[in-house]
Amino acid sequence: MPCLTGFAVIRLVGHLRHLAGRAPIESTPPRRIFEGDAEEVLHEVTSTKESRPRYILITMPDENSARSDSEILRDFEQLLPAALENMQRSRIEQIIDALSAGSAVTIPTEALAEARMMAEARSGILNSGQFLTAGQIAGLANYSKSNPSTQPAKWKQDGAIFAVKQKGTHYFSLFALSPEDNYRPYKAVAEILRILRERPVSDWAIASWFIAANSFLDDVAPKDLLATDPVQVIEAARDQVSEISHG
Repeated sequence: MPCLTGFAVIRLVGHLRHLAGRAPIESTPPRRIFEGDAEEVLHEVTSTKESRPRYILITMPDENSARSDSEILRDFEQLLPAALENMQRSRIEQIIDALSAGSAVTIPTEALAEARMMAEARSGILNSGQFLTAGQIAGLANYSKSNPSTQPAKWKQDGAIFAVKQKGTHYFSLFALSPEDNYRPYKAVAEILRILRERPVSDWAIASWFIAANSFLDDVAPKDLLATDPVQVIEAARDQVSEISHG
């Protein structure tokens, strides 16, 4: 095999062994050659699916390169072993996940029933027509279409509205927004959320509270009174927290 002029060759035998600057490859040709500067080669080595690369070639710009062969080797001695160890650990975790997915897991009947009830409740909430994506809300209010999530996300961060998350997507509470005010949050919503969150509570539980019939409100859902009687909804939130506090 011809001499590879302009390259430094590092050979891997379990770990870094020696640097043969501008040397021909005298043994069996490798299955793959990694070529580039030190950072590029390190990325290639740690992302390859091969169990053990045979050779690494690092570009040497010229004889007066600012970095000597020994400096490049020192970098690899420091960085490559840890990178390969992380790569191996990641692959082991993938194997464990794959094996775990196929193993039988016994789920208690009570837990399974509870999980089904929660799944049905969440499905009912999402299918109620009261929760929309940020893009859908932006379309209603003519917000920025280039980044539609900006305004709803800011309201959520400020505690003015809330959202439930399903499969990586946030669904915002439409009933918390006033059509009369270009779909901005009702002022009472922030206070209601603050009260409900005095105790640990999930956004899904808050959503269920808003859309379900409420005995304190004569079996009217809190969401239906946000525009006409927000004070009563605030009192209903206080009653909810009080009931939880007293068991």
